[in-house]
Amino acid sequence: CHHQKILVIDDQIAFCGGGDFAMGRWDTHHHHDSEPARRLPASGKPYPPRHDVMMMVEGPAARALGDLGRQRWHDSTGQILPHTDEQTESANGPSICWPDHVTADIGPTDIAISRTRQARKGTQAVRENERLHLAAIAAARDVIYLENQYFASASIGRALSARLQEERGPEVVVVTSPTSAGLIDRTIMDSAREALLARLRAADLYGRFHAFAARTERGDCVIVHSKVTIIDDVLLRVGSANLNNRSFGFDTECDIAIEGDVGDARCVNRASIAAFRNRLIGHFLGCTADDMAQALTAHRSLARAIHALGGGADGRLRPFTHRSPSLFSAFVARWHLGDPFDITDAWRPWRRAAARRKIDLPPLRGVSAYAAPGTCDPSA
Repeated sequence: CHHQKILVIDDQIAFCGGGDFAMGRWDTHHHHDSEPARRLPASGKPYPPRHDVMMMVEGPAARALGDLGRQRWHDSTGQILPHTDEQTESANGPSICWPDHVTADIGPTDIAISRTRQARKGTQAVRENERLHLAAIAAARDVIYLENQYFASASIGRALSARLQEERGPEVVVVTSPTSAGLIDRTIMDSAREALLARLRAADLYGRFHAFAARTERGDCVIVHSKVTIIDDVLLRVGSANLNNRSFGFDTECDIAIEGDVGDARCVNRASIAAFRNRLIGHFLGCTADDMAQALTAHRSLARAIHALGGGADGRLRPFTHRSPSLFSAFVARWHLGDPFDITDAWRPWRRAAARRKIDLPPLRGVSAYAAPGTCDPSA
């Protein structure tokens, strides 16, 4: 499945994230219960509130995403698409394509592009997204924030379980949809999510795991389609990769990430990442980034801050409650039906129980400086 979501304009500006270019995706950040413009164009039928996140970049990062698109085109067609002319800059700095009404959250900085690609046509598999996630989880000190459409990855589950069993490990906060949008997703991915949530609750020896479902003001479902990972205030990742098996080895994916300097508390990137995290979580709760920052300072816990700002059983971020699986959903979850690890088990689900146990990738080099002692191998 080609699952990347990229838009590149003249190699000057690029969008990358979770947003599909499809009907039924539009919404505002308010996620109102009633939104007159949130209707299908042909029938006029309303659809549920949807939440997504894209990152917009310019400069060499945009050109690099353009290169990725050109390479995909060449791999599929044999045709070589030319580069556009070198980007020109306006008098005030940004490229001429950057919208005037948009203020950049982060100034000039290095941006990482991580991918997922099958091994095919004589090429090696690329599992950069999985490796980045595992390295970042191993490196986290205080809080791991995971906002994702799906939550079912065996390797991510094992990595989180290990951190939850540490006496002084990080808090883990997951935000996703109360239920998936389609019948197939509800059958396959929701079953796997319930099984993973149960395993993580069992591994949570110190009460640091929290999973929330996004709701509207009246309590209706918000479809969370975004794929965002924030580690402390040091790493921000936005992309197309879900936290399931296929996004790490079977589909094609593209994410981009920004890192802050862990050794510098005044690092501009760290301040920007924290501000984005506070704005992102605050918008679910209907509060401001400042409200979120003050609650974090007062409660020294992301989950407690969410509860203090209106999360909870009747709030807009509601904790997932334990549900006993049916025999069918337990069967689906055990064999990861519809969620292969790679092309070798695409039609062989009986291989997945073994694959779930053996997948263990080394961390990426770039995150090793942030790792707790012994958790990362800089030579990997």
